[in-house]
Amino acid sequence: MSHPANSPSWKLIDDKWPEFGKEPRNLRLALSFDGFNPHSSLSSRYSCWSVILVTYNLPPWLCMKWKFMMLTLLIFGPKKPENDIDIYLEPLIDDLKSLWDGIRGVYDAHIGEYFTLRCVLLLTVNDFPAYGNLSGCVVKGYKACPICGDESVSHRLKNGHKICYIGYRKWYQSIIHIGGSVQSLNGEEVLHMVEDINYIWGSKNGGSVGENDGDRVCWKKKSKFFDLEYWKYLHVRHVVDVMHIEKNVCDSIIGTLLEIPGKNKDGIAARLDLLNMGVKTDLQPEYGQRRTRLPPGP
Repeated sequence: MSHPANSPSWKLIDDKWPEFGKEPRNLRLALSFDGFNPHSSLSSRYSCWSVILVTYNLPPWLCMKWKFMMLTLLIFGPKKPENDIDIYLEPLIDDLKSLWDGIRGVYDAHIGEYFTLRCVLLLTVNDFPAYGNLSGCVVKGYKACPICGDESVSHRLKNGHKICYIGYRKWYQSIIHIGGSVQSLNGEEVLHMVEDINYIWGSKNGGSVGENDGDRVCWKKKSKFFDLEYWKYLHVRHVVDVMHIEKNVCDSIIGTLLEIPGKNKDGIAARLDLLNMGVKTDLQPEYGQRRTRLPPGP
C-alpha cells in the first residue's frame, strides 16, 4: 500500500456511503495523539499533549508536511491525560459528527462554486500507550495483546522482572497448537463487548463498573470514537506508527549485537531467565572468582 486511498477502509466508505465518495473534495482524515516537553531539556517533569489531524486527500509526499497538519487540541500538563483523553476529545468528536453530516455553503475558490463539505476520520496513528488510551484496550500486563486478548500467552520473568509474551509462534505453527490462530475483532464486535462498561472518569487506577467485569480484562472503557456513525464499520481503526516499531526495535537489536552500553538487552538477568525457561542452557552465566562471564551466542 503506497497511500491510504488503496486501503479497504477508504473503499468501504465509498461503497457503504456512495454519496460521500461521489464528491472528491470530501476530506479523509487521520488523528495523531502524542506528548512533548515544551521546555526542551530544561525540564522533564512537565509535558503537553497535542491532537493533530492529517489530511489524506493529498499525495503521499505532502500528507505529512507540517503545513498541512491541523493542530486541533493542545492539552496542557503537567501529566498525561491517559484514559481521560475522551473528555478532552468531546468538542473534536462533536465537530467530526457535524462534518460527517455536511457543512453547506463551503466555497471552492478554484472552481468558483459552493458545495457541501463532508469529512470522515479513517484511523488514529499513535504509539502503543496512546493506542490504549484512545481505543480503550489494555496495553500492559498479562493480557496486553490487542489481537490475542484473553488468549494472550504471557509470562513474568523472574530475574528481568518484566512480562514477556512467549506464545507468538503458535500463530505461525497453528498445526502444533490445537487452538489455531485468533482472528482480530471487527468494530461491531468490539462495540458489543464494551457497550456496558461504565468507566469512572478521573480514576487513578482506571476503574470501570459494569456487569461481568471479570470477562472484560482486555477492555477498560468504551472509546469516544464509537460516537461516530461510521467508526464501528471501519476495518482498521487504530494503528501504531512506524518509528516506534522499526526504529526502537532496530536500536535494541543493534545495541545487543554490538554490546552498546545502555542499549544492550543481553545481561545476566536475561541469561538466567533463559535458563529458567530451559532455553539456550549452553549460554548460562559462568561464575568465576573475579567476574562473571557470559558465553557468546552463535
